Amino acid sequence: MNCKKGTTTIIQQVICLLDNIEDHKYCKPLAIFEGAFLGKHFRHIFDFYTCLLNGIHTGLVNYSNRARNAEIEMNTNTASEAFEEIIKQIENVNENMRIKVKADFGETDHEDRVLVLSSVGRELMYAYDHAVHHLAMIKIALKSNFPEIHCEESLGLAPATLRYEQEKTLLKI
Repeated sequence: MNCKKGTTTIIQQVICLLDNIEDHKYCKPLAIFEGAFLGKHFRHIFDFYTCLLNGIHTGLVNYSNRARNAEIEMNTNTASEAFEEIIKQIENVNENMRIKVKADFGETDHEDRVLVLSSVGRELMYAYDHAVHHLAMIKIALKSNFPEIHCEESLGLAPATLRYEQEKTLLKI
């Protein structure tokens, strides 16, 4: 599976999950998120893909320059449509294209930010891993606050973890 296919797969997983969450639950402040809500995590995933896609056009990715679209945080249909658009845009990218990423290790805007050489494929891997991480947090929040919402057991698990768990299961047989 290439990076574009992996991206499409995880975004389809996001869209499927969004289809199962009602808006009032999507934007309800949750104690487990210290008052934040599910929609913020979905929007955050979206922002990273958007930063990457914008960076492909300019040759410079800046993950700190996020739009933070509140409508995506509050409305599952808007979020779902936005993720569908990401899938369409990903189809046309060149995974081998070289790009630069503006690193961000400082707490203030005044600190130097180095440029790191990368590729679109490598950054798709980063956005994928980032999405897995946030989906794991979303899954925990859903199980603890909205257990009636079905989550796939594989949600929020990295492919290596899934393979490891499958191997452990096979060894028990």
